[in-house]
Amino acid sequence: MKTTVRATAWPVVRLAELQKEGKIYLDDSFQSYSRWVLETNQKYMRSLLEGRAPTPITLGKISTLRDNIEISFGKEHPDYKFYQDLLDRGYEYITIDGNNRDLCVSAFISGLFALVLGTYEIGEQGDPIHKFVADKSGSRFEDLSPEVQQAVESILMNIHLVTSATREDLAHLFAAINEGINLNDQEKRNAIVCRLGQMVRDCVKENETAFAEIYTEKARVRRTPDQLVVDISILVAHGCVTIGPKVRTKAYGDDTDEAASFKTTKKIVKQLCDLVVDFGVDGLKAGKKTDSNLIDLALLLIYMNKHSIIIKDRQAFYDQFVIAQAKRVDDPTELWNNGRKDDDPKGFKEATDWRGYAGIQKNLQQNFLEIREGVLVRSLADFEEGVLCYKDNTRNFKRESGFLVRLWESQGRKCAISGKKILPRQLFDGKLVQVDHVKPHSKGGQTVEENAQLTFALENQKKGAKYDEELGDVPFIT
Repeated sequence: MKTTVRATAWPVVRLAELQKEGKIYLDDSFQSYSRWVLETNQKYMRSLLEGRAPTPITLGKISTLRDNIEISFGKEHPDYKFYQDLLDRGYEYITIDGNNRDLCVSAFISGLFALVLGTYEIGEQGDPIHKFVADKSGSRFEDLSPEVQQAVESILMNIHLVTSATREDLAHLFAAINEGINLNDQEKRNAIVCRLGQMVRDCVKENETAFAEIYTEKARVRRTPDQLVVDISILVAHGCVTIGPKVRTKAYGDDTDEAASFKTTKKIVKQLCDLVVDFGVDGLKAGKKTDSNLIDLALLLIYMNKHSIIIKDRQAFYDQFVIAQAKRVDDPTELWNNGRKDDDPKGFKEATDWRGYAGIQKNLQQNFLEIREGVLVRSLADFEEGVLCYKDNTRNFKRESGFLVRLWESQGRKCAISGKKILPRQLFDGKLVQVDHVKPHSKGGQTVEENAQLTFALENQKKGAKYDEELGDVPFIT
């Protein structure tokens, strides 16, 4: 859809009144985390009053945007519904560029801050020049003479009105306006007006205490926490897939898989952030790989939530995770190489790149994430007893990690019914591996460790309540 922009000029008073009346929607998609402070507001107002603020504020006229979407795509288009929703909420304009300037002008006219002390000359071309002094006795808007107040309100501001554009077009327009500013991928992505974008921003805001500990102010302003939340949402929605700029951008939308599963993402992010707030971020700095270690902790929490593994002792869990993570990062044992075996369809290739755990943390490609997840899942068996617990929904056995590992080892790491090997990554998956009564509960079998066995869920379903009293206790397969 062609983007249509019309240049115009508004007096300061009109912008201030629209802002005060709540008619301008300040979309956070087009707002950085760097909000203007008093000094910035004062500098801008001085520039505006003295004619040195030519950069236009870009606004979208919502009713016209909606009407043009209806003409081009019909009322069922999601962008029509988005614009109509804003109109229903009483908004007339949406800010694409200039949120801080909107707020600054409105705040000054409302008397929320004073001018920098000094002498000012104001007046539009052809109008009388008004000279006044802002001093300690009066430098707020209400302190100015009626003539000066009227002159301030009459100052014309350059406005660019967008009358035809989809939400995607608005994002492209924002990027074009800020072409001279070195926006990173996540800052550009933030300009995509959609449901996921708002959920990501809300999630970051809800956990701002933790993110203030994890990231520098500069990193937070450049939306590094947002990208972490997006990455976690992708892992929640799709599992271990290669994560890069295109995949992150594809996640942004109203009805993406990431948006649909964001409730789980919020839970994972909160668990991770609460651990940081309560026990500190230093433990996650192993190998100077804080970002990678955060992803690993998220991978583990995602797996645990998916398989209903509960943290009973948060302090012990965090301490044992960070110690184990430091050992993993420092371990040079080869986990991957780029070689190929003789039977590989692509043919034999001698390895030239060998990587241990730290090496596979270097990027978020699918095979590396899968290896990391496998190592992390196997590490669940190493947590001390009482730290983790899994409540099997179909049985009354409490699936504490120590209990599961003891059964697993005593059975030779095999299913007690089929004799098939139970892999470490399967051990904690309650959908695949169940804790079964050797003597069925329906036949009087007790829910005690001595009457427990690990079986694949499918084998257990076949068995049902069938039990031969003459066989006595079924021995563990070793």
